Amino acid sequence: MIYVSSAGIKNQPAWKTCVDLFNHGINNIELSGGCYDPDQLINLKKLKNKINFQVHNYFPPPAESFVFNLASLSPDISKKSLDHVETALQFSIELGCQRYSFHAGFLLDPQVSELGRSIKNRELYDRDEASKIFMDNVNIIADKASKMGISLLIENNVLSSKNFAEFKCNPLLMTEAEECITIMNNSPSNVNLLLDLAHLNVSSKTIGFDKEVFLTKCSKYIGAYHLSDNNELEDSNNSISKKSWFWKHLKNSIDYFSLEIYGLNAIELNEQFKLAKTIIEKNN
Repeated sequence: MIYVSSAGIKNQPAWKTCVDLFNHGINNIELSGGCYDPDQLINLKKLKNKINFQVHNYFPPPAESFVFNLASLSPDISKKSLDHVETALQFSIELGCQRYSFHAGFLLDPQVSELGRSIKNRELYDRDEASKIFMDNVNIIADKASKMGISLLIENNVLSSKNFAEFKCNPLLMTEAEECITIMNNSPSNVNLLLDLAHLNVSSKTIGFDKEVFLTKCSKYIGAYHLSDNNELEDSNNSISKKSWFWKHLKNSIDYFSLEIYGLNAIELNEQFKLAKTIIEKNN
């Protein structure tokens, strides 16, 4: 199934974006981003019989913003992140979703204002220690999700050239194949990889690894894809096209694709949806 992310429209609650997308022919929506609304769930449940939902990462956005980081060594951020997942899982149950996806962790706690931009250099958490915290939290979440009948997907991070130049190292988890494999191998059976192909495109250029080798190594762990395009330098969430590099690499067995494209209106997103549907069905 092909979904359209609600994250591309940021200045209103996601449920309003869902109404707009549905009115323009899109009824598969990945809930992500948008503004806080205390009545978010009430309004989304009114659309439940019309729209197929999936819940992703920092959704629903909380009243007080923070940077979601399941690898944080800050007890406060770690607790907020776990509490957020509890809410997201409850939304998933209420909206009839069978999967919940979230980002891999960071070796620092960025400011909200730094997300999507250059992150200022600072002392990083020890990688092994942060990885252990992340895996501990993944196991806690996976146990709760399993009891609720929900499977999990962890999304690979993106390392831009600007952030690599700032830190002179990789401050993120799960940008390269080896670390993705290690985390997948140490995760419960209801956890798979959400491969953001735009993230892979940028990280491979920044770090200097072969993205096709990454795809081969991680193939058996992939349970879903995020699709968008970029110039390999930053994760710009550009529109896809027939010439996008990733089409020939998509696994035929995958039934979860999400278009994470920003800056388009509902009509344009529907055109992107139809393009993706045509190409994916042809390749299958």
